[in-house]
Amino acid sequence: MDPRVNFTLVGLFVLVFGAALIWTAVWLSAQEDHKTYETYVAYVYESVAGLAPRAAVKYRGVDVGFVRKISLDKDNPERVRLLLNIEAGTPVKADTVALLSVYGITGLAFVDLTGGNRNSPPLVARPGERYPEIRTGPSLLASASSGLMQATELAQEFKKIAKQIQELLNQENQDALSNTLQNVERITTALASRDQDIGTTLVRVSAILDNAARMAQELPALLSALRKGAERIDSVLGTFDRTATNLDQLIVDTRADLGRFSRGTAAQATPILTDLRRLVDNLQRLTETIERDPNALLFGRRVRRGPGE
Repeated sequence: MDPRVNFTLVGLFVLVFGAALIWTAVWLSAQEDHKTYETYVAYVYESVAGLAPRAAVKYRGVDVGFVRKISLDKDNPERVRLLLNIEAGTPVKADTVALLSVYGITGLAFVDLTGGNRNSPPLVARPGERYPEIRTGPSLLASASSGLMQATELAQEFKKIAKQIQELLNQENQDALSNTLQNVERITTALASRDQDIGTTLVRVSAILDNAARMAQELPALLSALRKGAERIDSVLGTFDRTATNLDQLIVDTRADLGRFSRGTAAQATPILTDLRRLVDNLQRLTETIERDPNALLFGRRVRRGPGE
């Protein structure tokens, strides 16, 4: 067996393998050049370490384009501007979201497009914008970092709470808590011994509440009756006021009429009163005569004769 290496065969193999690689690269470039791409813009608010130009753009894991350019946004240095070349016909919708993802443990990043409901309209450029803008979301690494920070803060809070609990459970507070529990036990025992009285009291309270409920139900009717009574009293008082006013007016009018009557008929009434007085005297004498001698009403007045007549 010849231990010497045939360098001619090795060189020939290297030349053939290199030519094959070059041809493959040229063929891939030619295939890529025949594709039509549409340019989109995306703004990322986190580090894009591991993402390089020509990095893949995937749609649900399928290669649909590549990263054309990476640059800082001049108007807002807090975000990174990505230009993405995506194959024409790719269903980029208005609700499509671009995320930064990483290949396993290699650290190489790519852009992954997710979302995109079939009923959503296609993504178009806004007025005054050159490219349509794809919304971005936090990457898995950013979400994990945020979750880790929140977990750290939560751990700090738990640590503070544990320290406060430890301070709370010192010997003095433990003694006070023990005394409180003993007092509660005594109160509970006392209440247990008075359970019958408590039951009676609860029954009475229940009866009082029932009566209060019935009174509350009857209260609207009572208030309505009182309202009607008040309205009637107001009506009667109004009638009394009007009657009093009319009486005052009547008294005024009567007083004027009596004054005119007394002044006009006083002279005429004097003879009449004199005759009436005489008539009353005669009637009084007649009455006395009849009382002394009732027969005088039939036979007239008897004339007494003197002796010898």
